[in-house]
Amino acid sequence: MILKWLRNVNFSPLLYAAFFMQTGWTASLLTMSFILQRAGGSDTEVGLFFSLQLFFYIITCLFVKITGERLRILRLARFGSASCILIAGGMLLALVLKIPAVSVVKSHHVLVSAGAFYGICMGFFWPAVMAFISAGYEGQILSRRLGTYNVLVSLGLIVGPFLGGFLVERNSLLPIIASAGFFLFCFLCLLRPGEKSGRIEQVQEKAALHETQETSSYNLTYLRIMAGIFLVSTFICGGLRVQMGLLLKFELGFSESLFGTIFVVGCAANLLMYYVLGKTRFWQGRLFLFVFGQILMLASTVLILRCRWLPWFFAASVGYGIAGAMAYSLHQFYSASVKGWRLGALAFHEMIQAGGTIIGSMLSGVLSDAYGRYISYWFSLGVIGLSIILQLLVWIGVKKYFPARYDEGLSQNI
Repeated sequence: MILKWLRNVNFSPLLYAAFFMQTGWTASLLTMSFILQRAGGSDTEVGLFFSLQLFFYIITCLFVKITGERLRILRLARFGSASCILIAGGMLLALVLKIPAVSVVKSHHVLVSAGAFYGICMGFFWPAVMAFISAGYEGQILSRRLGTYNVLVSLGLIVGPFLGGFLVERNSLLPIIASAGFFLFCFLCLLRPGEKSGRIEQVQEKAALHETQETSSYNLTYLRIMAGIFLVSTFICGGLRVQMGLLLKFELGFSESLFGTIFVVGCAANLLMYYVLGKTRFWQGRLFLFVFGQILMLASTVLILRCRWLPWFFAASVGYGIAGAMAYSLHQFYSASVKGWRLGALAFHEMIQAGGTIIGSMLSGVLSDAYGRYISYWFSLGVIGLSIILQLLVWIGVKKYFPARYDEGLSQNI
């Protein structure tokens, strides 16, 4: 079903570039906990690596949001992909040269600092690619294009961790070498993107407005706020799970490759959900995904806390994958529906999801070192509960005090 749909989509090299970037990125990032452990790093440094990466990602996205109108979108993406090749090369040198233990700066310090540079590169790459793909499209056509993009990115999330988990069992260098190769393919695709940024085709624009007139009464202000809260809480919980591989190996005795397989199963569910959301419109302007997604998050977290049987970890990974696709797609769609300069709106979308992950990943390392590897999941339950309360307050407050106030500037775009 998905493969048939993919064959019928007119892909540009830009979409292939997104796939290669995601594959290379996750092949090294999702194995970094094992690589850092072997290089002498601690659980806190594992969390610090992800936190630095996401902190500088947020800073770069903020820079893009502020100065985006003065920047060339395609050049941003090319700069990000080319720089990733250099970063992977630096990480390889740090591991190959085996910096002496008596040195003040050790190999694992270099690896942790590489997370910051990865964040800068990704901050230039991802908002630019999303703005490029969505430019000139609205309504259901926009939803389909973003759905196609999300499916390709999610496919990279499957290939990258699976390949990384397989390679890291053999050698710490292999995942980084593979990542450098994918970054190179990404850069080559960006040399001939196949589209022009800012393109607006009048026929598609008219069709989008025609098919979405009936939805112009959405109160997108509260939907966008609720989607933002849902997105942040989901990615905080995602950050709290960055050490799941260490939990599976050191607490339960499973292998690195099995962790990669569990993660891939969750990404497959994530991909399938992106496909469904890209093909349908029943969820636009409704609260169904908010409710169902957070129920899935709660159930998946409880499974990890209470169960030790391996199939339950696969079930939890599926739940996390589906909920993550819901949270990301909701806020992405409402952000991309903003009139004007979409690069800024999508940069903000990336900023808040990265902000959630940076909080979660940093807390994960600190809590794991202090209280054990299960404490992060207890903390996740509290985050989900707080998210539900905040969204209910927004929904009740808007319905009670602003029942007829609609954001016309946004609603005309959906």
